[in-house]
Amino acid sequence: DAVEFSLNNVEKFMLPILEREHDDNVVSASGDSDRSKEREVAIVLFAAELLETFTVSDETYKRTKEALGGKDSVLVEINAIVGYYAY
Repeated sequence: DAVEFSLNNVEKFMLPILEREHDDNVVSASGDSDRSKEREVAIVLFAAELLETFTVSDETYKRTKEALGGKDSVLVEINAIVGYYAY
């Protein structure tokens, strides 16, 4: 069955999939898997919020920017990609 898109449904259905996917992977000694999961979750939530509300909260922006190593340029790219495919 199809599920209607919403930020709530992304949190309810998509995030557990990401969690399981990362739990199934072998965690490297450097912790790269944890950082990767943090980045993926932040990007998914950023994109979902942007698609649902046409904006992102300051909290979401800050959390995503931190997960991406403080790079505003990556946030601009994500925003452009989401906008392009949502159009």
